[in-house]
Amino acid sequence: QVKKGGFLGLGGGGSGAKISIVAEKDYAEGSLASFNVAPTQTESQVFVNYGLADSAQPSEAVELKLWISEEDRFFGDKADVVEQEGLPLTQAFAVNADSDPSYELQRFLRLTLLKDKDAFILEPIFRDDLWNEHLTLPFSEQNEEDMCNAMIDWATNRKMRIPGTLEDDLALKESGRVFPGSREDLALAVRMGERRALQQTINYFKRRLASFSSITFYQERRLMKLNLLTEDGKSTFDPFKDNIA
Repeated sequence: QVKKGGFLGLGGGGSGAKISIVAEKDYAEGSLASFNVAPTQTESQVFVNYGLADSAQPSEAVELKLWISEEDRFFGDKADVVEQEGLPLTQAFAVNADSDPSYELQRFLRLTLLKDKDAFILEPIFRDDLWNEHLTLPFSEQNEEDMCNAMIDWATNRKMRIPGTLEDDLALKESGRVFPGSREDLALAVRMGERRALQQTINYFKRRLASFSSITFYQERRLMKLNLLTEDGKSTFDPFKDNIA
């Protein structure tokens, strides 16, 4: 809370508003109290914007921004889909070291990458089920491959922009030359966390590429729904039975 007379704030007798920290629960004397400076920002963003980071338990994440390009041949249809859901055309997502990329990220990326023969799904007749059903799962082999490769390329290039190597950072961390809580220590924690998050992203989408044989895409799901295909991929069409007058 921002109040007058708080213990943090302007010095030298200033009359401006000051910060007073109010506990929302009971704390034992001597226990550690903490607060999240910017809950919606990654560790690296907080470090750049505020000069702060948690070197002991850093949030190992990297932000990724995605948008629908106005140069896309199907920009109008894709924009309609997103706006119908009350979402912006440019969205920010975080990839983390301790979890798989979110299905919201994958859904938005599948939409942005729809092209060629897959674009039929953008027709108004499919609009009601497109966002909350068809794009929450792999749509086509080409679309899913484009998504995986795009994410692998982004994470690889982003990882290459981080100075040094993971081995260098591990050696520095274990050397004892970095003072805990120093800016060097915070920067080290941020770098290591970003590398782990990006490597997790690369590994996830490489595994996805290798698992295509076990993925059921939209066309197969549609045929199964119409009882024209069994779950093991076999056609239910019987040429003798289905051609009897």
